[in-house]
Amino acid sequence: MQHPVRPVRRTILRRVVAYRRLGYRVVVEQGMDTPLHWKIYRPWLRTISVSGIAPTRDEAIAAANAWIRADVEGARPRLS
Repeated sequence: MQHPVRPVRRTILRRVVAYRRLGYRVVVEQGMDTPLHWKIYRPWLRTISVSGIAPTRDEAIAAANAWIRADVEGARPRLS
């Protein structure tokens, strides 16, 4: 007996840029008809820590770098 085939709609994402900053891994991808998606992976995790959407490549990189900067500054112990 054959099972009905369901069409799967997946957007194939093309990697625009990937880099590391302060141990964090950043990936910026774009689909055929979707805006840029940026994802950040923490050094000790293999899953996505945070993701976002940006209209341009430069804005995606700036947003990812700002999130990393805030995460690093929040993780440091404060000296009184």
